[in-house]
Amino acid sequence: MINWHSIPFARLLIPFTIGIVVYNCSPGTLPYAFVLIILACTFLLFENSLQIQAKFKLKIWTSISILVLFMSLGAARLHFTNAGIENSHYSNLKGTEYLKVEIIDVLELKNGKLKLVVDALIAIDSSRSKTKCSGRILINLKLANNNIQPKIGETFWIKSNLTEPEFNQNPGTFDYRTYLKRKHILHFINTSSNNIIKTNDSFYNIKKTAYELRDYSLAVIKNNITNKLSYGISEALLLGYKSDLNEDTNLVFTRTGTLHILAVSGMHAGLIFAMLNWVFGFIIKFKKGNILKVIIILFCLWFYALMSGFSSSVIRAAVMFSLMSIGNLVNRSNNPINTIFSSAFIMLVFDPNFLFDPGFQLSYTAVLGINLCYSKIKVLYKNKSKPIRAISDLINVSLCAQLLTFPISIYYFNQFPSYFLITNIVVIPIYTFLIFLIIALFPLSITPFLSLFIGKIIDILIYYNDIFMHFMDRLPYAVANNLSIDFIELFLLYILIVKIIYWIYHNSKVRIVYILIFLSLLVPYEYYQQVKTQNQRFICLMGFKNANIFVCVNGEKSFVFGDSLCFTQKSIKNDLNKFFLKHHIKSKYMIQENFSFVSTNYRSISGLGFQFFDRTVTIQNTAHLNRQNCVFYVINSAEKTQDFTLKNYPSNLIISHKIHEYQKQNIKNELFKRYGKKINISPRFRIIYQFQ
Repeated sequence: MINWHSIPFARLLIPFTIGIVVYNCSPGTLPYAFVLIILACTFLLFENSLQIQAKFKLKIWTSISILVLFMSLGAARLHFTNAGIENSHYSNLKGTEYLKVEIIDVLELKNGKLKLVVDALIAIDSSRSKTKCSGRILINLKLANNNIQPKIGETFWIKSNLTEPEFNQNPGTFDYRTYLKRKHILHFINTSSNNIIKTNDSFYNIKKTAYELRDYSLAVIKNNITNKLSYGISEALLLGYKSDLNEDTNLVFTRTGTLHILAVSGMHAGLIFAMLNWVFGFIIKFKKGNILKVIIILFCLWFYALMSGFSSSVIRAAVMFSLMSIGNLVNRSNNPINTIFSSAFIMLVFDPNFLFDPGFQLSYTAVLGINLCYSKIKVLYKNKSKPIRAISDLINVSLCAQLLTFPISIYYFNQFPSYFLITNIVVIPIYTFLIFLIIALFPLSITPFLSLFIGKIIDILIYYNDIFMHFMDRLPYAVANNLSIDFIELFLLYILIVKIIYWIYHNSKVRIVYILIFLSLLVPYEYYQQVKTQNQRFICLMGFKNANIFVCVNGEKSFVFGDSLCFTQKSIKNDLNKFFLKHHIKSKYMIQENFSFVSTNYRSISGLGFQFFDRTVTIQNTAHLNRQNCVFYVINSAEKTQDFTLKNYPSNLIISHKIHEYQKQNIKNELFKRYGKKINISPRFRIIYQFQ
């Protein structure tokens, strides 16, 4: 049975997390957070001197004060980790022409382009005055010579051609701008290696050591495993390095529910932790052997984190196992649930933005699910034979992990692998053995014969495992696609899961009744969703960089009108599919603008535009212009700006992606002069018309 008092960090983590979420949704709550911090601290400082007759009332107010304090601290911590709030941030300096930057991370090399993350150090303005600055920038560097690559710790001068990432407002789609902001990056610079001026300054960065160690490890793997597929998987398996993995391999692992194996995570760190415990178990026989053993294990564990390039997933696991080891050392009763919460709390205090990372959410929910349910389910087969127990353990671990992770997987990725149990039962033992074989390559590399022999075994195992994975992927219904839940459904699912876990611990028939009652409460929400879907009717503009796409929605049916080539672009197709899932659209008609199409309540004419109910969208210079409210006008060129601004209602104007950026600004300025207000003609996502 879970004792709430045995997991004190849960009582800190939950309000701290709520504070982070509240501030993220409503940054205007920050002043209230500061006031609440002062009030809560004041009460806690003077609670003993307060004259409260009933003692239990004092305890209640103390609990409320701690709850409010940590909620407010969560909000404040997120605010102070956001990029751009400090005065010295490069974005707050005026007239910056050049920046001196230091490389702090090298992300990937692809098609002759290198992604670098840099810290701004010094800014030079037009008057050539230097100012110390800070802030993180992403640099997309086109390499003039692929053999010469910048290294972590190096510094150089670069022209300050800062570009702000575009905000993707398309519903349910990946927002690159917000993603970079979570990484404390507000701008990027596109440039060539010929346009940077290296300096002689060089700073020590622990990541530099990490990447040098990783490069050495990659060389050892490639020297002993010759097959590209095998060394690509081996690199990802041990180090989380995926540059040598092809897209097909990634897709197969994703569709079979085994992608977690290629993402260096808690499983890998846990295996290494278990191996280290076994290898150095003899040390406890010596005087103060327990202390020495913990020191050696922690050193090796953090050395592995260094080898992986300080992957956030490995750091999470290293923090968790470090807390567990230290807890055992000081003879404290180690509650693994409390260790999980304490690890999460430390990570969020360090950077609250981790909370919004799907990897962070999946990692902790998986570990929490295993720790909550594994022992309870194991009781059902503990008296079985050893082979049955081994297989049952694998099934148990997979089920426990999936119990808490599947809602997040569906929420973010809209799919679920149907045969994840079968694939994990086969694949996890093989890849566990492979991890130890790959580790063995390093000490054996001094004897090439043995290391090449081990490399051949690794190659054979990966080859046959790849055949098995592709077989599972080709089975009927291997993946349940196009699944969709919103945030409310996600929240309700987790309440249901908590009730199920509570029933597992208490084994009460009354709890089953509670679960059934809660399930019945889900029905009205699902009915509300269906009614909402049936009644939806609107025209929206999807915001893409290289395409004009209009979606006309009527209930579960949609008509998609766009450029002739836009429907073949993978990124656009993926975003459209996300949009359809979010709005529960089942019937889709994809209509190119150079084709005519007629259906109930919809008509499009080649080269002219389309009509949906009584609303019309026309294309410039091809359709008759009139002053009716129902006409929306797409501006495809800037040649006759004054003509169309005089003849059309400004709120009905839509700017095309074909217009250059400087022309867009000219059009906006012209509209502002004529109408005295800012007119929204943006090509980004917006509802053009909502039918009543």
